[in-house]
Amino acid sequence: MSGKLCLKLCLIILILAILGGVIAGVVHNKAKLTHKNNLYQQAQIDINSKNWAEARDKLAIIGKYKDSENMTKIANYNYYLELGDKNLQKKEYYFALHYYKKAEENTNNNELLNNKIKNTKIILEKINAKKDKKRTELERKQKIKEQKERKQQLADIQPAINKTFYKIDFTDYGTYDFYVDPYLWAELPFDVKENAFKLAVLYAKLKTNEEHSNNQYLVSTKIKSSSNKSILAEYTIFSGIKIK
Repeated sequence: MSGKLCLKLCLIILILAILGGVIAGVVHNKAKLTHKNNLYQQAQIDINSKNWAEARDKLAIIGKYKDSENMTKIANYNYYLELGDKNLQKKEYYFALHYYKKAEENTNNNELLNNKIKNTKIILEKINAKKDKKRTELERKQKIKEQKERKQQLADIQPAINKTFYKIDFTDYGTYDFYVDPYLWAELPFDVKENAFKLAVLYAKLKTNEEHSNNQYLVSTKIKSSSNKSILAEYTIFSGIKIK
């Protein structure tokens, strides 16, 4: 075989290969287009049959094709609208409003949808108002209960307070000073002094309706000498209760 003939055969094979590839590509694209068109037609049928979920699935596969974007909005709008209506019937108002809002993203100023959103919001406002009223009432009752308990605790410890402390001074600086006879204090064992300090802290908490933290009451409470106001018992963050 001559060189020229061999070259011609190679060129023919190359051309046939290129043509084959082109033809295969055309066939593939045609098949792909046919499949997309079939899905598009099926999506149209689904929309006409109000099968919104099925239509959405097909349109998601199709992507941009003819008026698929408009069809997607129609399918989404009705899909979320139905979900909103179903949840509204079940009195799941928060979910209903959520789906109505999703439907709103797929339409422009739809009066029907606007009314559904408005009415659902009114229902939710009434529900929240009832919840707030109930919560306020529960908080009021709890506060009354706590006040009664504090009052009873104060009554229970008042005799011990009167017996232990000479004078009590709640200062403008936010400190609670409890005065004792220094000579009697010196005779008391450590555990009695420690309990006296804890009693003073409890009294301060109850008397001020527990408006501060436990640590603040501990730090702000002092037991002092009635003769010279020197500190006989106090609490520090690093050392805890210090007794003199």
